[in-house]
Amino acid sequence: MNNSRIVINSRSNNQPILFVRFKKKTLILLYKILRKYASVLKQIMNKKLNNSILKVSSYEIVTEKTLKGHNNIVKSLLKININQIASGSDGGSIKIWDLVTGNCIKTLTGHKTSYYIFCLEKLNKNQVASGSDDSLIKIWNFFSGRCISTLIGHAGYVSSIVKLNDNKIASGSADKTIKIWDLWTRKCLITLIGHTKKVLSLTKLNENEIASGSNYGSIKIWNFLTGKFLHNLNGHTSSINCLIKLNWLQIASGSDHGEIKIWDLISWECNKTISYHTNYVLCLVKINDNKLISGSADNTIKVMDIQSGSYNCIKTLNGHSNSVTCLIELNDNQIVSGSADNTIKIWDIKNRKNI
Repeated sequence: MNNSRIVINSRSNNQPILFVRFKKKTLILLYKILRKYASVLKQIMNKKLNNSILKVSSYEIVTEKTLKGHNNIVKSLLKININQIASGSDGGSIKIWDLVTGNCIKTLTGHKTSYYIFCLEKLNKNQVASGSDDSLIKIWNFFSGRCISTLIGHAGYVSSIVKLNDNKIASGSADKTIKIWDLWTRKCLITLIGHTKKVLSLTKLNENEIASGSNYGSIKIWNFLTGKFLHNLNGHTSSINCLIKLNWLQIASGSDHGEIKIWDLISWECNKTISYHTNYVLCLVKINDNKLISGSADNTIKVMDIQSGSYNCIKTLNGHSNSVTCLIELNDNQIVSGSADNTIKIWDIKNRKNI
């Protein structure tokens, strides 16, 4: 017979206790698989993983992994859980990715197919909101992949969405307005009017206030409960592409001039201007309460030290071949970036060497 067998011995007396019979072709295939992954299995068994593998929960995620599947600019990213993210691009679709395998496991469709998904916001453990240049906000169940509601009201593309509480979100639009939405009734509660150009970015400051950035250099502070305009933050002279809350006293903003400004929310003054990038600053993310990370049209990602107050650039991550358009925190040591090179990259910023 063209069959072979494997004998598994007991540990105590070295006596055979199990016979498994395989065809010869099957044994050859098993040998090739084991040989291919022998070194990785040995590292895992010995718990001597090198810097190319980062342990997350019970899974191993390869750092600097590149996820490919979009055919155009990756405009938005969202962390769903420790092993899954969502991304938005052209075609009006949202892709759900498994970070362990690096595969796209689901595509959500519902926005108009010729439009981009500009922003994504997680609402709860089951739902996500998306904004597109079809002027619509859609609410999705990302487990079933079904669109469960559409919020209609904006007259321009929806550039940003931020969750305010369990029942409310805010959205910024190219129609120059910010709308506050009730997620239970699916109705617009208040429209904030004051910007004279497109609203490009939003961030929540506290249980009453939000900040908004526009494409003429203006940052405005609003009471989203009353709709009242509170303050202007003046200093930028170009588009405010991104805003992020650093702590209860400070926010950061990124602009088309390649600048990041740090703002004091007590004095409403700019405390610091950072100019590490050579092109537009398109996205900001904070991790671990001690690092500010920026992505730029100069194709780089900069990691800055917050804790010392110096905002020194401690690392530069190179790898994208076009603009870094969006960033999210994955965990205390990892970030995910989306780019105009149509790819998504996972970075280990703790072990990444300075470049």
